[in-house]
Amino acid sequence: MTAVLRVALGLLFLAAGLIHLVLSSMAVYEAVESEGWSTTAGEITSAKVLSGRSSRPAVEYVFQVSEKRYVGSRREIKDYGAGRTAADTVLAEYPVGSRIKVYFDPSDPTRSVLKPGITPFLAGWPALSTLLAGMGTVILLKGRRAKSDA
Repeated sequence: MTAVLRVALGLLFLAAGLIHLVLSSMAVYEAVESEGWSTTAGEITSAKVLSGRSSRPAVEYVFQVSEKRYVGSRREIKDYGAGRTAADTVLAEYPVGSRIKVYFDPSDPTRSVLKPGITPFLAGWPALSTLLAGMGTVILLKGRRAKSDA
């Protein structure tokens, strides 16, 4: 591997890791914050599987705060794709018309979720960030070591 390619690859992994760390930290912060949000009753208005590269459960719900009606669509702070069977299993928890507990940000009720807090999926994000940044650092240091050995 040429020195230029090694540096470019190292910087790419390092930058990806740092960017991912910033984004995942923001999501983790919001997830922790959501545990203290207010709650109200809501109703599921739509539940379906969205298909693309992977299947993803999608729900919509309505709820009311201070006489104003809101529509939410986030089940968790960060949702993820899964297989069709997993998506169907999740949707079984949310039949259309069912009453649910909605967690909402009292200062901005447009921010709402059905499951507050950090999910196992979200908990792994900082580890992925660290792995990416670590790989970039190792590539850069290895290239530097190879250069000093020459």
